[in-house]
Amino acid sequence: MHYPSPYMTLSVPEMEIIHNRTLDLLAETGMFIDHDDLLKRLMDSGADVDLSARRVRFPHDLVQATLRALSGPASRMNSTSTPLSTHTDAEHRAGVGLGSPLSPFYPAQNTNTLHFNFGGSALYVTSEDNTGRRPAAFTDFEDVIRFGNGHPRIGTIGGPPLQMTHDASGSEIHPSLCVLEGMTYLAKHSPKPGVSEINSRRDVLYAKELNTIINPSGSSDDTAFLNFRCTISPLKLGAETADVLVTLAEAGLPIRIAPMPLAGASTPVTAASAILVANAEIIGTLTALNTIALRSAQEHLMLSGVLNMKTGGAQFASPNVVLQDIGMAQLYRHYYDIPLLAAADYIDAPFPSYQSGYERALKILASGVTGTLYPSVGQIDAGLVCSPVQACLDMDAFDWTTHFLRGIDVTEETLCFDLITERGIGGHFLDADHTLDHFRTELFLPHFPGPDTADRRTMVEKAAEEVASVLEKTPVFTRSPEVIREIESLHTHELHQRGYK
Repeated sequence: MHYPSPYMTLSVPEMEIIHNRTLDLLAETGMFIDHDDLLKRLMDSGADVDLSARRVRFPHDLVQATLRALSGPASRMNSTSTPLSTHTDAEHRAGVGLGSPLSPFYPAQNTNTLHFNFGGSALYVTSEDNTGRRPAAFTDFEDVIRFGNGHPRIGTIGGPPLQMTHDASGSEIHPSLCVLEGMTYLAKHSPKPGVSEINSRRDVLYAKELNTIINPSGSSDDTAFLNFRCTISPLKLGAETADVLVTLAEAGLPIRIAPMPLAGASTPVTAASAILVANAEIIGTLTALNTIALRSAQEHLMLSGVLNMKTGGAQFASPNVVLQDIGMAQLYRHYYDIPLLAAADYIDAPFPSYQSGYERALKILASGVTGTLYPSVGQIDAGLVCSPVQACLDMDAFDWTTHFLRGIDVTEETLCFDLITERGIGGHFLDADHTLDHFRTELFLPHFPGPDTADRRTMVEKAAEEVASVLEKTPVFTRSPEVIREIESLHTHELHQRGYK
């Protein structure tokens, strides 16, 4: 089976222009970086630093030296002097349609079965009738983790998919402890890896210790509790994000930067300008972090949006957003050879519906045909709502797309010339052995087909029934008593360190 070359949203000369203008933007305008240590290190490295304004202008040669220094297997950047990736066209095609986002942080995929990240860090769940949303309670948090544990096609559980805002007794958790409590619960009650929200240096260090307990033989790259950190467009690296990234860099843990340009508001309205700003934020941040001798593996994410000029709100699933995200992903894949994902999981629909269907379909198909497919499911309403029902529908949509991306395999076997001549003019093939042997793999059979005369349930209703079935069959997972004791001891110590209990 072959995979077609991906549709390119940017030509090589256009990528070159964006790269060169990124260097100019970083040199002339620079970035605001709210971190004393990074500012001092950048000044010592030859950058033009205004300490009072916390503004850094990066010389071209410092940025280029950083890109050369970061070349290699860990960051997967190109080690030649030519910025364009040296991968062959066949190597690029190999990733298209497989559902594996060119990353060491996700399970290996094959051409027949996708495994998904059930991710995000939402505050709401869909209402019982799946036509609205409500704040998440502890039982919702528990059910979402159980669903992720029990569904065989979910490979990673991130976020956790819901923020843990209330404990088992229903008491509200202090906002500063939500991340800590969510990580702790996930470590105790999920056997699957994932990425978790990280908001501070203490969160990073706690996550590292948790990972050592639940994965004592794993490498630092296998850590289950590290998440994307968002820069602030345009061209700002806030104190909290900088502190987290510095801690990760010092520990040699994976670095994930997620710019969130909003075209028409925090960047000019054009897709090219949104990509330019986002690119400058990532490369400027990496240049700053490299003053610590950055040795972390990398995987970045484009989480862009556009301003809705009618409502004044942000949109995350319009065609403009899709172009921005996949353009950025292709720039990094084909020009820099750095792993960067296009966020197919951010859409605007507030609950599972026709809107969520066509928004997700556009983002999945567009990312698929451009070679940037990212198999993450279950988030709606700009990541504010976690929906296991939508996750089931998303998996079906990914399967539609990856089946399409297989293309047409033309061989003597697939042409069936002998069978056609055997059946002759006016013959049929319903009872042919070839049909029986191949229809399951050759024809796409949707998991949630639409209503027919015998079954009037909608796709949303069928997905809700699947969620209920998974939950019914999946008890709460709990690690061994020895591991639980270690986690609880670490948790108690961390609470004391933070001034609680």
